[in-house]
Amino acid sequence: MIVTWKQNLKNLSHDEYHYLRRLCRLSKDVYNQSLYNIRQHYFSEKEYLRYEANWCMMKHEDNYLLLGGGIAQQVMRAADQSFKSFFGLLKFAKKGQYENWKVKLPNYLDRDGFYEIRFTDCNRLIKNGKFQIPVSREMRKDTNIKMYLKIPSKIIDKNIHQIAIIPKYNATFLK
Repeated sequence: MIVTWKQNLKNLSHDEYHYLRRLCRLSKDVYNQSLYNIRQHYFSEKEYLRYEANWCMMKHEDNYLLLGGGIAQQVMRAADQSFKSFFGLLKFAKKGQYENWKVKLPNYLDRDGFYEIRFTDCNRLIKNGKFQIPVSREMRKDTNIKMYLKIPSKIIDKNIHQIAIIPKYNATFLK
């Protein structure tokens, strides 16, 4: 059983590379917007904003629509998880099992930065050994790119749960 397979994305065309960079930038924007909603709710109500309530606020945002629902929801879940970790550390700190000064609110990502994109339900998008990158309706208005990533032969017949594209070194490299 293969748990994780890492591979650098190579041989991308200029348009494909810039399209993936754009998706990573939109991912960062969705993360920051989602984190902003959670933080503001925490400051005003002194309680946690659940993922479902945050989703209702985010689903009509431009960045969410451009990124696409499936990818944007994975990014929102990451922001949600970082805040859940914060609250978990607060509980430990109140019990004396963790130092108070180390507990800090999750920070926003860098304005000019990038964030990973994750694709779930991948098996339906794999045909002939290639994974088709989903494009949202809003993104199709801007670009008509159809992008396919080659799946390594060692995992082509396996059940793939998730594909993540992680930008490295200011998205110079994509893994």
